[in-house]
Amino acid sequence: MSDISPKNRLHIAIFGRKNAGKSSLLNALTCERTAVVSEEPGSTTEALFYRMDLDPVGPVVLIDTAGFEQDEHSELGQQRSRKLQEVMDQTDLALLLFTDTNEDYSLERRCYKELSNRHIPVLGVVNKIDDRFVDVEPIKIQFDEIPIVKISASNRINLNRVRQSIRRMTPIEFERSTIIGDLVSEKDLVLLVSPKDLKAPRYRLPTIHTQLIRDIMDQGAVSLTATEEELQVVLSYLSRKPDLVITESDVFETVCEAVPAGIPVTTYSILLARTKGELDVFIRGAKAIDSLKPGDRILVAEACGNHELKGDVTREKVPQWLKEKAGGELTFEVRAGNDFPADLTPYKLVLHCNSCAFNRKQLMARLTRSEAQHVPITNYGIALAHMNGVLERAIPQVVY
Repeated sequence: MSDISPKNRLHIAIFGRKNAGKSSLLNALTCERTAVVSEEPGSTTEALFYRMDLDPVGPVVLIDTAGFEQDEHSELGQQRSRKLQEVMDQTDLALLLFTDTNEDYSLERRCYKELSNRHIPVLGVVNKIDDRFVDVEPIKIQFDEIPIVKISASNRINLNRVRQSIRRMTPIEFERSTIIGDLVSEKDLVLLVSPKDLKAPRYRLPTIHTQLIRDIMDQGAVSLTATEEELQVVLSYLSRKPDLVITESDVFETVCEAVPAGIPVTTYSILLARTKGELDVFIRGAKAIDSLKPGDRILVAEACGNHELKGDVTREKVPQWLKEKAGGELTFEVRAGNDFPADLTPYKLVLHCNSCAFNRKQLMARLTRSEAQHVPITNYGIALAHMNGVLERAIPQVVY
C-alpha cells in the first residue's frame, strides 16, 4: 500500500485553533514524531502533508494545517484563510479539534460551515482530556451535526476510536475504484497507443499508463502497447480486433484514421476526466468553445508546471486552435498548482489540464465552483476531440 500515489489516497485534514494539539494528534496517529510540537502557538505556519498506512483505514495522506485565529481581517490572517481553503479543496474527511478551555466556538463554527459547504464529512475531536474529566456537552449542543470523540493525543488515549470513526466516515467514492472497469470485460484486448516522443524519463511510463495497465489486469483483460507509428503493423499482426483503443489526445486523429470503424477509441485525458471529475460537465464545457469570440478571456488551469516545452500541445497548439475557432485573438491566463481564482466570472471558459497531480476532491471542487458561477469548464483532451469533430467516438458508452 505504501507505493500508492498520494493523489489516490484518502486525504484527512486536521483543523483547529492554534495550539489545539493538531500536530500532537498527527504524531499520535502516525506513532512517531512526524510534526514539530511546541507550546508556542502557531508553530505550524504552512499545511504539511504526510503519507502513511493508517490501520484499519488504509493508505492516507494526513494534513497538518496552520491553526485558525481571530485576526482573519489582517493580511496574514487572510493569507492563512486562503491556505486553509486550498487544503479544504482537497480534503476527503476532516478532523475538527476542540479544547474544553474555550467558551467561544465561533471559529470552529466558521470552519465547520466551510467544510459543510464542500460536503466534507467532519469528525469532532476534543483533545487534552488527559487524566481529568472533560464535559463535552457544550460542544455537542453547538455541533450536534457531527460525532464527537474525546482523546488525549499526548498520552495516546482513545486514538483507536478516532481510527475506527475515520474508517466508518470515509466517503465511499473519495476515489473511483476503477478507471475503465465499466468499459472492458474479462479477456478483452485493450490497445494502448502513445506518441513516439513520449514525454517521460527513459524506462518509465506516465503514471496514467501504468495505472491503466494495472486496471486492465485487474479486470482480467489483456493490454498491448504500441506507438502511433507502429499501430498499423500491430493491427496487422492481430488475429482479432481490439475491444478498446486508448491513445494520447495529440495523436487521436491519426489513431482514429488507422483504427477500423466500430472499434471504440478514447484518450487518456478523457478517462482521467471520467475518473477524477464529471464527464458531462467537461462535455458541456467543450461545447462552449463554439461560442467563443475574439477578445474573450480563457483561464488555463494546470495542476502542475510541466507544460512549458516548446511546441507543447497544451501551451501552444490548443491556444492556437482556439483562436482559429473564435476567429481572432483570445486572452489566455495561466494558473498552476493551487493558484485557482475564487472569482471565475471574468472568463468565458476554463481550460483545465488532465489533473494528474490532483486527487478527485480537488478537481471536483473546481468543477463545483465553475458550475456555481456559470463558467464552462473542460479539459485538454475533450476540447481537442470536440474541435476535431471526433468527440462522439472518443467517449465509449456515453451519449454525446
